Amino acid sequence: MSKSKIKSYLINLAAAIVIYLIFLLLFSNGVVSRTFIDLFTLCCIFATAAVSLNLSTGLLGELNLGHAGFMSVGAYSSALITLSAGRPGNIGILLFSLLIGGLFAGLSALIIGIPVLRLRGDYLAITTLAFGEIVKVLMRSLKITGGGQPLTGISLDTSYTLGYWALIVTLVVIYTLIRSRHGRAIISIREDDIAAEACG
Repeated sequence: MSKSKIKSYLINLAAAIVIYLIFLLLFSNGVVSRTFIDLFTLCCIFATAAVSLNLSTGLLGELNLGHAGFMSVGAYSSALITLSAGRPGNIGILLFSLLIGGLFAGLSALIIGIPVLRLRGDYLAITTLAFGEIVKVLMRSLKITGGGQPLTGISLDTSYTLGYWALIVTLVVIYTLIRSRHGRAIISIREDDIAAEACG
């Protein structure tokens, strides 16, 4: 990695830390209400989802309507692991459950992606939309997920720190991918998939 890239990363990291410290100061001194903190955390969560969705819709140029389905798989997996551990407020268990939830979401994406990624355009959009609907029906039908009832026993305390830094890590990963060789390959598929396949 060149010195200019390292310098750029350090500047961005310093900016992220400064912004976090400003929010921390405002939150800890009671300048903003608890409602705003919860809203800020939700904004970080949905911004993380939107940035990751940009991989398929923006970078690859294919409309993926099943993104919420993958989020649901990861969220339910994480919640069930946290509940089974019996200590929903433990940060170590939370981080472990988030990791496992991400793995389950990735596994479901791999399973659905093997046959679906051969499709393009409207066909891909309709198929991924169907996947999202299937996940919704399953979550409402399976006994392990509580069926139509919400899961209980999970702490409602939100961690804006975890939400903020998860967003920052996601931004860094996506930015690094876009500027990498693999990112340029994905962009070339968006511009002309036949030419990209011919070039290997």
